[in-house]
Amino acid sequence: MTLKDCKNTVNWFLYISGTSDAEEALKLCAPAVETVERSLLSKNFQVEAIPALYCAAASLAYYRYCLLRGSDAASFNAGEVSVRFSEKDSVDNAKELLSSALSDASVYLKNGAVLKSVGGLK
Repeated sequence: MTLKDCKNTVNWFLYISGTSDAEEALKLCAPAVETVERSLLSKNFQVEAIPALYCAAASLAYYRYCLLRGSDAASFNAGEVSVRFSEKDSVDNAKELLSSALSDASVYLKNGAVLKSVGGLK
């Protein structure tokens, strides 16, 4: 996984965040990709690992996005329906997503390395 692969992580991020701002997404995804790269057990991983690693990086970027945006990241529109979460709900949901993504990618990552980058998930 290298920064040239950041496009796929950005696409995941745009999907899970509901935003369409690819430039802002790249600013959040590039450091997340670097964090995941530093956390890899081996630079030689199987092709099957790639989606899990992209998802882990995008989930990390989304978690940071929710922390930065607070309540702004906690709402979306689905047609005529507007859904709003509290800031705490938004961050809690992002934590759950990150935890799940890291679990899926755990066989390829050093134990707890990504969690250390965010101060753990409490």
